[in-house]
Amino acid sequence: VKLAEAKNMNNEVSIEEQDKSCKEAAKMKRDSEHKLEELSRRLGVMEDELKKTEERANSADQKVLDLEEELKMIGDNMKQLEVSEENALKREEVYKGKISIIANKLKMTINRTEYGEKSITKLNHRIDEIEENNRKYLMNWMKPLTT
Repeated sequence: VKLAEAKNMNNEVSIEEQDKSCKEAAKMKRDSEHKLEELSRRLGVMEDELKKTEERANSADQKVLDLEEELKMIGDNMKQLEVSEENALKREEVYKGKISIIANKLKMTINRTEYGEKSITKLNHRIDEIEENNRKYLMNWMKPLTT
């Protein structure tokens, strides 16, 4: 009987320990399930954030591509402007040369005009002198006839 009681006591202690272990295992299971739910929720949030981040990255990549294309167009425009500027500078040099030639021609024309005007003035003065001499001559020639 004592042996049975001792076995019974040992069995009760063992049952209590197993019951305690079972309760601890159940608690660990609940905690693990809670942690699993929390991690699943976090995973879902992180997946959503990943999708949003990927969308932003794709959008940023597209913006980069657009900006690179715009930069290429600007570079092409700059090259065209440089060529246009070079052509404009060449035309400017040609025009400066033409302006210089025209300015020299204008100076020569002004000098010729002044010379011509001086010559005309001298000739008009000479004509006036000749007319005056002719008038005097005629007056002198006519005097003896009228007397």
